[in-house]
Amino acid sequence: MEERLTSKGGFKKLVRWSITIVIVGLIIYGIARAIIRDWPEIVAYDWKIEWGKLIVSVFLASSGNLLNTKVMQRLVKAFGGEIDYPRFAFIFTISNFGRYVPGKVAQIAGQVLLLKREGVRKTVSLTSAVVFQGMLVLVGGILGILLVGSEVLSKVIPSVPDWAIYILAIVGFIMTIPGIMEKVINRGFKLIKREPIVYNLSFRDWFVAVIALTVGWSLLGLGFAVMTDSLTTGPLNYPYACGTFMVAYLVGWLILIAPGGLGVREGVIMLFLTGIFTSGIAGIVAAAARLWLMLVEFAILGIAAGIFKFSGGKISGFLKVKNNTETDYEQDKKNK
Repeated sequence: MEERLTSKGGFKKLVRWSITIVIVGLIIYGIARAIIRDWPEIVAYDWKIEWGKLIVSVFLASSGNLLNTKVMQRLVKAFGGEIDYPRFAFIFTISNFGRYVPGKVAQIAGQVLLLKREGVRKTVSLTSAVVFQGMLVLVGGILGILLVGSEVLSKVIPSVPDWAIYILAIVGFIMTIPGIMEKVINRGFKLIKREPIVYNLSFRDWFVAVIALTVGWSLLGLGFAVMTDSLTTGPLNYPYACGTFMVAYLVGWLILIAPGGLGVREGVIMLFLTGIFTSGIAGIVAAAARLWLMLVEFAILGIAAGIFKFSGGKISGFLKVKNNTETDYEQDKKNK
């Protein structure tokens, strides 16, 4: 019986990876095909690298991500978890690399495990993670769609009226309100037979979180726009470029089978940037965005590790698996 279950689990994993490889492969093939088709134009294009703008873009995107991380830490505290920002930022940054595994299990599981070592209850970690991801998607989606405009929907559904964009934004904003979000999340949890969450966030914490996420997303999108401007010539529509990255980032995040949004994110970026560049040049920018985002992620990891170490934490000891029940937080308090 045990062998049969193991075999069944292995088969599901094989199917999941096969689907992932096929979908990501097809998207990458489409991008590569556009680049090859437009190669003469790509070669003739007046490319540039403005290192100052590139550095600024990494700084902007890193700041936006760290601000969003602060929102998540505040949500954990609002739900009863006591953990300071230096420790949380380090945990959140490390666990985020789990998204390069298909699905969100590795990312969430790593975060829950590390927070549990800090004395944060599993229910608090999971509730905070679900609420944070929901608010992140809604706020980022609203901003992205508003910045890109009706173009974002007309790519999928032709002849979409402009008023539909504003209706969608209003609905998305309403869904971030604690009472409404709790009902929506629990309806979804009921369908997948999971325990319901209790979302008792105060109006003040909700409002601050929405404002902070708006600023965080804006910095992240602006970072992408500055990066694009550092490589391309001619005037760039900054709001459109910002919105393009927000939408692409979220679509890549929502497609669970694509590890780290690989291929999906690049495909969406290329799709929308054809409103500014030819498809080949848009494909090059999309590929560059992947390398740029990896650079941003490692910059965030370095900053988070620096903040953690500066606050008195020991990285080598923190990453060791402990058998006792005493948390790192309690040990550091004793040492101080």
